[in-house]
Amino acid sequence: MARLSIIVFSVLILLPLIQTTTANPTLLPYCDAALDCTTSGTGSQAHCLPQSIKENKKIFITNIIVVIIIGTIGHLLTLFALPYARIYYSQRFPSLSSSTTILLLHLALCDLLYCLLGLTVQASIYNNGHLNASESFCFWNGSVRNLIAYTDFFTMALIALTRCISIVFTQYNVPGITKFSSPKVTMISCLLLWLLTFIILSPTTFGAEGFGTFGYDQTHGKCEIKQCKEQASDSNISPSGWYFLGASTVPCLIIIASYIMISLFITAHSRRMTKVHPGRKSTVDATRINVTVLAIAISYFIFTFPVLPIEFGLLDTYFPENTAFYSLCIMSWYWWIYASNFIIYVVTTQDFRTIYRLFLGDLAFKLCANSFADKNIASIKNMSN
Repeated sequence: MARLSIIVFSVLILLPLIQTTTANPTLLPYCDAALDCTTSGTGSQAHCLPQSIKENKKIFITNIIVVIIIGTIGHLLTLFALPYARIYYSQRFPSLSSSTTILLLHLALCDLLYCLLGLTVQASIYNNGHLNASESFCFWNGSVRNLIAYTDFFTMALIALTRCISIVFTQYNVPGITKFSSPKVTMISCLLLWLLTFIILSPTTFGAEGFGTFGYDQTHGKCEIKQCKEQASDSNISPSGWYFLGASTVPCLIIIASYIMISLFITAHSRRMTKVHPGRKSTVDATRINVTVLAIAISYFIFTFPVLPIEFGLLDTYFPENTAFYSLCIMSWYWWIYASNFIIYVVTTQDFRTIYRLFLGDLAFKLCANSFADKNIASIKNMSN
């Protein structure tokens, strides 16, 4: 399973790069100007970044760096601490064998990849005023960044759905429901999420007419789905807007439906327990579950919904002179979703705080012990000499 995961992931990441080397589309004037914003062009690069972004680039770059630092440290900690606790503290944390843990690790991986592969390139563009790489790299970066982002969204939806199944449906002994949420099936589901997202983006990746292409967007200063002006339709909604609408609405509906079912079940279960055993608390920790669920749902909504005006072209309609600046302000807020997901579990779940402390404590102890041992060995050698 691990080898299969690596093979599938590598193919999905590298395939857009292969596509750029096999396709050589005829560029229109607008695309030619954007081409100059990469090392593949030879013209002026003064137009590659809007003036409003140039004037405030220090603020935006600082925000990106903070998101990258917090996200990278937090997600690496999650990716190492959870498997460590599963191996060495399995009896203390039996829940780490569940499918939810696998999905949380997958979510952390998606967030980490977005920080390292997406935001680092964006910070470089704002710092240099252009992309210091080829157009092929821009194509690859835009496609992979969107692939990671939408897989991240679907992972959050799958977490909500899995928790709903484990909390609600297992209580009614639905046949075969436990197999659906087994760790093996969950790992396969994670691979299928990457495949699903790749299929969704494939019209743009492989140059289908009307779906735009990945390249440098000089209007906003980033590698993104774009259309040449001569090809643009009458609609204000860009291809990336339709993608974002579909890839965010479906997870949103799944999250809402799952959490509503969980809340209704918890309420009904608590009332039942009160009637049958007055004064006895429900076996379901309603407060803890609701707080965690609510935090996940709210974080998804507050970070993704503000992006909709950008994708639907509303900023171009109402703020034509400052579209790039307001768009970047919104995106700077949106990027925090890739640094905050793991914080939610730390704040709302005691087990995660304990797991992180155990991992960091054991790591510090081993490092200090090894350092102390090395010093003793060195002192013994010196004494013998």
